[in-house]
Amino acid sequence: VQIELKSGEMAELLAARPNALVAIFTPMSNSTEELSVADFHPVGSLARVVTIARKGPAVIVVLRGVARAGLESLTATRPLLMAKVREAHEIEAADDELGALVLSLRQSVQTVMNLLAVPSEFASYVNSIAKPGELADLVASRLEASSAEKAELLGTLDVKSRVRAVLA
Repeated sequence: VQIELKSGEMAELLAARPNALVAIFTPMSNSTEELSVADFHPVGSLARVVTIARKGPAVIVVLRGVARAGLESLTATRPLLMAKVREAHEIEAADDELGALVLSLRQSVQTVMNLLAVPSEFASYVNSIAKPGELADLVASRLEASSAEKAELLGTLDVKSRVRAVLA
């Protein structure tokens, strides 16, 4: 994921820690008041910083998600937003239904890739994804959906339910 940092302090902090992990949570609204846990979706992403670059006056950071995170509490709101988080574990019950859902998802993805004539490297990458949750997450990240809808999918810890939602 690529985001623009609004805080120069955050950019400096991340640049000083090249292998930093950051937690990202989608806000429920554009509140300008004092923030609390209730202002964010409860499940977000724990991500590793891939690169930081300046693009004119903006600072762009590229992150790679490594796990889901649950927001427990905010520990600071100024000068930077800091929080206590925990890993949010997926619920994956491998059974015939999940296998059939994943097969259907793979077929749908293959159809779209054929229509779009995507590069063979990307098709190979998609085909190499073994975990149903990871495939659902990749597809969800490319859906035309609002931030709130994507945050809802991210918060769906039951893999079978998430695959169903992505297929819908």
